[in-house]
Amino acid sequence: MTALPAIALGLGLALGQAAPERGGDAGQAASPAPPAASAAQGTAPPAAGPRPREATEEPGAGGSRDAQRRLDAPARDDAAAQPDPAAAAAQAEPAADAAQAERAAAAAQAELDQLRTQVEALRAEVEALRASGAEADAHTAAVEQELAEARARRAAEADAAARSPAERAQATGGALQRMDGALRALAAGDASGVDAALAGDAAALEAARAEAGRRGSAEEAAQAEAGARSLAAAREALARGDLYQARLLLANAARSAAAANRLARQGAAPAP
Repeated sequence: MTALPAIALGLGLALGQAAPERGGDAGQAASPAPPAASAAQGTAPPAAGPRPREATEEPGAGGSRDAQRRLDAPARDDAAAQPDPAAAAAQAEPAADAAQAERAAAAAQAELDQLRTQVEALRAEVEALRASGAEADAHTAAVEQELAEARARRAAEADAAARSPAERAQATGGALQRMDGALRALAAGDASGVDAALAGDAAALEAARAEAGRRGSAEEAAQAEAGARSLAAAREALARGDLYQARLLLANAARSAAAANRLARQGAAPAP
């Protein structure tokens, strides 16, 4: 029976070495085996062996992990404090879009203001052109009116110039007829009414002289002037009662009036 204690001792040693590797409960479950063997022997003491380790963590290892966590805490805090690039980009994108939209709106407003300024300038230019056009139209109308009046004056002048020789010939011809009657009256010794007739003849010759001079008929104007001077002298002789001298001067006036009448009729004749 001496072999049983030895076997029990060997089993206890084996179980004691295996307990640290299995954990707390397994070690505690295996450890009563030697007492059972001892009970089987009666007086055999329990076998000595290494004390099984607790299943919990060792104090030294837990302290190292706590220290490491304390050392890593600032880094974690720094990492948490640093902004997330994706979040920052997500936040910055709407702000950039808003700024771009604001710049686009400002540029559009500036362009609109510039276009409005250009439109106002064009309107002012159009109004100025309209005013200038109205002024030009008024000036054109005034010039056309002046031209029409000038044309009318020239036409009237041309018509008067065309009629002038005939009118002068008629005036000097009438004076000649009246002077012929005055000569016959003076030859009969009757001077009544002769002075008034000679005054009318002198006025007719003076008008013919002025018109002939204005129309460029210098010789006709000179003959009409000579006749008017002779009539004035004949009237003076009549005023003195010198009928003979009055007849001589009246004859000279008639010759000058006849010459003026001939020249006027030549001017009135149509060109061949």
